[in-house]
Amino acid sequence: MRALVAACLRYRHRVAAATLLLLIAGSWLTATSRYDVFPEFVNAQVTVQTEAPGMSPAQVELSVTKPLETSLLGAANVEMVRSDSIAGLSVVSILFKDGADPVTSRQAVAEAVAAAASRLPAEVSPPHLSPLTSSTMDLLKIGLVSDKLSPAELRTYGEWVLKPRILAVPGVAHVNMFGGDVEQFQVQIDPVRLAARGLAVADIANALRHGLAFSGGGTIDTSQQRVIVEFDSNQRTPAALAQMIVGTQGTRNIRLEDVANVVAGPAIKFGDAYIQGKPGVLLTMASQYGSNTLTVTKALEASLAEVGPDLKARGVTYYPALHRPANFIEIALGNLTRSLLVGGLFIAVVLMLFLRDWRSALISFLAIPVSLMTAVAILSAAGVSLNTMTMGGFAVALGILVDDAVIYLENIMRRLRENRAAAVPLSTLDVIAGASVEIFGAVVYATVIILVVFLPVVLLHGIQGKFVGALAIAVILAVTASLVVALTITPALAALLLSSEQHVRNEPPWLALVKARYVAILRRVGERPRAGIVALGVLAIVTAALTFTLKSEFMPSFREGHFVTQINELPGTSIAAMANLAPILAAKILAIPEVDTVEEQIGRAEQGEDTVGPYSAELHVELKHDGGIDQDAVQRKIRDVLQIPGLRSEVLTFLGDRLSETLTGETAQFVVRLTGTDLDVLDRVGRTIVQALAPVAGIADLQAASSSGGPAVTLALDPARLSQLGVNPGDAGDAVATAFNGEAIGQVFAGDQPIDVVMMLLPSERRDPDAARRLPIRTASGAMVPLGSIAFTQIGVGRENIQHQGGQRALSVTFNSDGRSPAALMDDVRRTIAEKVALPTGVIVDFGGVAEAQRESTRELAVFSLVTLLIIGGLLVAAFRRKVLAAVALLNLPFALIGGLLALVVTGQTLSLGATVGLITVFGVSARNAILMLSHFEHLELEMPAAAWTEEMITRGAVERFTPVVMTALITALGLVPLAFGLNQAGYEIEAPLAIVVLGGLISSSTLCLLALPSAALWAVRRTMPPAG
Repeated sequence: MRALVAACLRYRHRVAAATLLLLIAGSWLTATSRYDVFPEFVNAQVTVQTEAPGMSPAQVELSVTKPLETSLLGAANVEMVRSDSIAGLSVVSILFKDGADPVTSRQAVAEAVAAAASRLPAEVSPPHLSPLTSSTMDLLKIGLVSDKLSPAELRTYGEWVLKPRILAVPGVAHVNMFGGDVEQFQVQIDPVRLAARGLAVADIANALRHGLAFSGGGTIDTSQQRVIVEFDSNQRTPAALAQMIVGTQGTRNIRLEDVANVVAGPAIKFGDAYIQGKPGVLLTMASQYGSNTLTVTKALEASLAEVGPDLKARGVTYYPALHRPANFIEIALGNLTRSLLVGGLFIAVVLMLFLRDWRSALISFLAIPVSLMTAVAILSAAGVSLNTMTMGGFAVALGILVDDAVIYLENIMRRLRENRAAAVPLSTLDVIAGASVEIFGAVVYATVIILVVFLPVVLLHGIQGKFVGALAIAVILAVTASLVVALTITPALAALLLSSEQHVRNEPPWLALVKARYVAILRRVGERPRAGIVALGVLAIVTAALTFTLKSEFMPSFREGHFVTQINELPGTSIAAMANLAPILAAKILAIPEVDTVEEQIGRAEQGEDTVGPYSAELHVELKHDGGIDQDAVQRKIRDVLQIPGLRSEVLTFLGDRLSETLTGETAQFVVRLTGTDLDVLDRVGRTIVQALAPVAGIADLQAASSSGGPAVTLALDPARLSQLGVNPGDAGDAVATAFNGEAIGQVFAGDQPIDVVMMLLPSERRDPDAARRLPIRTASGAMVPLGSIAFTQIGVGRENIQHQGGQRALSVTFNSDGRSPAALMDDVRRTIAEKVALPTGVIVDFGGVAEAQRESTRELAVFSLVTLLIIGGLLVAAFRRKVLAAVALLNLPFALIGGLLALVVTGQTLSLGATVGLITVFGVSARNAILMLSHFEHLELEMPAAAWTEEMITRGAVERFTPVVMTALITALGLVPLAFGLNQAGYEIEAPLAIVVLGGLISSSTLCLLALPSAALWAVRRTMPPAG
């Protein structure tokens, strides 16, 4: 250590220059770092989406989902496989193990999908593997509404003008579109006209495929040139297409128009969009995994701004930010940045107040920017974003960062003042070197303990670990950097700026008066140790009793100013019926004064990963940008609007929605998941659980995700008639699929835009369940028979969505908490189900959500904290020559938490994630103060052996440590005050409760350190000292 200090003093000008360069480089890195709302709190995941046109959910499950799951369950780094099978679509979601490399894991999934693809039915589209997306996924939602453009024109503009422009922006993963009409050329076949001309559905399909096929003309080589031969069928309009020959009847050609209507019409919709209660087109964008949300959002907005004039000229109303997560990032980071600046200003004032010289204050204050920028450099090098958690960590560490420098500088200045009064003064450099070495051990041990107490937070798994782990890492990096600053830069700058005696000011008079008062109080406490112990014990008992009244909380509600509302009508409800409800809901929600915009997406996007039917919709409610809005009250108002008979709903914040989906696979906070083989049994048990849980206090948004759907028509073939007439079952199935689901036969082009040519039944026929019976089917002899002669019709109830969890059929009962403690609520749920629901054989119940995650994180935190306590005990033993002092320091720590716990009770806060980290911080700060105080006593024991472990020595040591203890406590407290006052504001959801706890803890821990610890140390050491003589 002496060599390091000597080197820093010898090369002090170089150290100062290096510090300046570090500040410049750190400023540049801070400006160019990646900013995001939160750390990546979701393990990397991908989805495999497979279109299975015309298939029922049961068919999709058995022929598509099952083969994919079987292959994916064995893929490398896969932690969980979930799936949804709905009509015409299979979506398999794969969650990777924590820490797995997302790129190689995705490659393993791609290989597994490729292996399974060969086992899928021929009519199924190739499985599509989604790109890796960020934890929050949503990047931006924009809307288009127009009274001038038709729904088809509006959708075409979004598809062919906006979508390519959006995807060209680096960092955008994908774009989904809702609403408008996808234009098609529809060949609407008439079964009667078809049968009259002796043609089957397959005949028309084959003729269209051949007529629409692209044919290359090749080239013609002349003596001088090569000429390209281009073939053009010139079928760009429905009228031209209607003239295509599709067969003959005798000597007469049969045109397409003879058996079908050929028109331009809208594609079959899977969903729709309403913006501010009006029909429109909604574009939703997701960001790539690891992208910079702020940078990508701004680049995206700049690109979209270029088409603003064109949209206005076309009569399109453009909504540029129906959901903009970057708003929360900007507000939250802005708030935290202001807290850092205000806290830094407070710290500067305290430094000037105590040190009375700008040079001394500057030396101490420089620890803040140098430490923070060093931490930013390390985080940037590791590819970690600057987010609300890392910035919060910096804000929490703000006061601690100055502590080491203050302790070093205070000791240096005290020794310089003593040297000035000495008969034979030493050189300034020698004094600085000696003062630095004197407290080296104590400062290192004290700082290492601060780092160690955050280890349980860093080691915590799950979502909570992802959040506060980032905060803890930021604190650890910054505090480690501050230790290096104190050991190297502080002595060097002291040698440069405090070389003259006039720069070393005496203590301010007011501080001398305070110290005199402190000595008097300390002596009174020492005279009445029993009274102090009793008072402390009573306070501890009262605090413990009050602590049991605190509610626990898994994660806070983030004040992002945006709500996501899921609504579900009865399965089988049509898009048109949901669309009729959309303007009504929008009008009621927009009537809430705090609401700015509302958009509703009904069903799913054509290429989206959502597996919901038309009976389901999602509303995004953006609040006005007013920091004073009571968002909890607005949430209750939205819930009141949705209290409509028969309508199931839930209202969450957007981030709450994402967190819940990460924990449970559902959008709700809690899930009771049933697994089994019989879907009817699962449905029945799910309904029973809903009835049992309805009376439980604190439950909101209770619903069961039944697999049962709306009405379904089954066309069951008669094997005997098939054999008698010589009909291939596949021909009949293809005819039905083409007629009702529509079959894309080919494409024509309007300029550079492809238009699908789709064959289907006439609209009037498609609305008639009996129309399928009239479809002509060709027999082996070539004769035509109606489908009704070989099949009979059954009308019943079909499946809507068949869910799997880990390859097994599953059903979820979901609900949210209406203010109750997650753990208490889930305990009641478990007990109610155990008492009131009899589970049939083969049905397994599993509980998930925030309560289970909280229980697991609490268990982990308890284990890690116990290990940390043992490490701290070892460090304390190593820090002191007298081991009894380690015991004194250790026994002091639990009492130091009293202030933090009382602060929670007084402010009415819950025992949340931030509060828990705050208690951990108080524990570390208390241990740090104890080491600095007790190690100084040991130093004085050597310096004044005649008065060793007397009231004189204890009083002198306590007085000499009074200034650094009070200064560091004030600095830490004032650094946290802006965070504490940010309660209920964006960006402070975790940090504000943490700051409140630390502020309360600083009062109790500093009081104990200054008043109780000296007397306790004296009493303990005297009990272990041999008797005099």
